[in-house]
Amino acid sequence: MVYSFTTLQKFEEETGLFTDRNDILVLVDECHRSHYGLEASMKIDYETNTAKEKFGTAKYLHNAFPKCYLYWIYRNSSRN
Repeated sequence: MVYSFTTLQKFEEETGLFTDRNDILVLVDECHRSHYGLEASMKIDYETNTAKEKFGTAKYLHNAFPKCYLYWIYRNSSRN
């Protein structure tokens, strides 16, 4: 078994396919709302008056490991 640790910031649009093995488990701890979502949202650059599709990190991670088992761990940080 092989273990690998990295940060989510490493997964960007340019990452592409890392492996298509189906025996990989990916655990993502301390997820943020910007990390999830496979659908695009539109981001507008008002300086250049252009719009661009923007995906969450989940999309790039899914593209890098399309057959992996993917578990996202969310925690509520609010304290009473």
